[in-house]
Amino acid sequence: MVPTKTIRKLIYRDSKFLCDLGHKARVDIILGRKTSTGEKHRDIGLYNGTEEGIGKAKEQIKKQLQLVC
Repeated sequence: MVPTKTIRKLIYRDSKFLCDLGHKARVDIILGRKTSTGEKHRDIGLYNGTEEGIGKAKEQIKKQLQLVC
């Protein structure tokens, strides 16, 4: 789960960061649906990759979140 305010910073420019990360880690990255007003978090799903690829993607997302916060 990622804070709704912060996820906007990850999906800037047509989700370029997440698209590039998905290609590099060989993982499908799918954002959860937009939340209704008042919900504070959104899901980021990591699918169809190896455990190593999913782990790398999680690590990179966490690093990026620290940079943008």
